[in-house]
Amino acid sequence: MGLRKELTKDQISGISTLSQVGKGNKEIAAITGVTLCSVQRWTKKCRDAGGSVPLPSEKKRTRRPRVTSTRTLKILKCQVDNEPRISAKELK
Repeated sequence: MGLRKELTKDQISGISTLSQVGKGNKEIAAITGVTLCSVQRWTKKCRDAGGSVPLPSEKKRTRRPRVTSTRTLKILKCQVDNEPRISAKELK
């Protein structure tokens, strides 16, 4: 399973508004261009919250930490710039 595409705040508020107006999930999905599963998830959150959906806060994406330092990368780049045909074995 892959990561879900995060919806924008405008899309979420649009789904919430259309849900409150009385549109069905399939109609909302067709209007907004969002998948039916996402619309169902957000309309359920809207219904459980009592009409208004608390918009998700901006969260920083985590990533794998660097293995090499920036200094090491700079040195390697200089070596490759000086001698472009150098092999990886010779760089060490």
